[in-house]
Amino acid sequence: MQNKVLLTAFLLSTVSFAACGRRDNAATAAEKTPIPPVLNTPGPPKDTVAGDRHRVHWTLTGLEAALAQDSITLVKRGSVRQPFLGGAGVVYAIGTSELQVYLYADAGAVARDTDPLDTARVAPPTMRINWRLPPTLIVDNNIVLILLTRDKALRQRVKSAIEKSHGY
Repeated sequence: MQNKVLLTAFLLSTVSFAACGRRDNAATAAEKTPIPPVLNTPGPPKDTVAGDRHRVHWTLTGLEAALAQDSITLVKRGSVRQPFLGGAGVVYAIGTSELQVYLYADAGAVARDTDPLDTARVAPPTMRINWRLPPTLIVDNNIVLILLTRDKALRQRVKSAIEKSHGY
């Protein structure tokens, strides 16, 4: 019986000693492993801020409705691509003018494509594009519009229709 007690005491002390050793080894390993810094990240991008009633997440249907409210008649012509924009767009005729529409997932994706552009020429600084009509770049949240027209009044009406959709 006394041997069992001694054996039990020995085993308990061995286990306890081993556990202490493990804690020391774990602490030493933790001290050697660098802890990545906590990054202070900004809030969500402006285009995803909940409750922002002035932000419109554009769809083709929403754009068509916004322009129709301003009596701008669109005739869908097909798809279009520009080498400096991330994907295919939809092209509409507005009388003799043309409206190219590019939808993106969010404003950040739009910014990556449009921030480098020369907005007066609607082209990257290193690229020359021979537009058939003078281009106007209109960017709003997740949409990029390229309006090709000589009609200053139409240019203003399209911009105004986009702004009205925001409620201001």
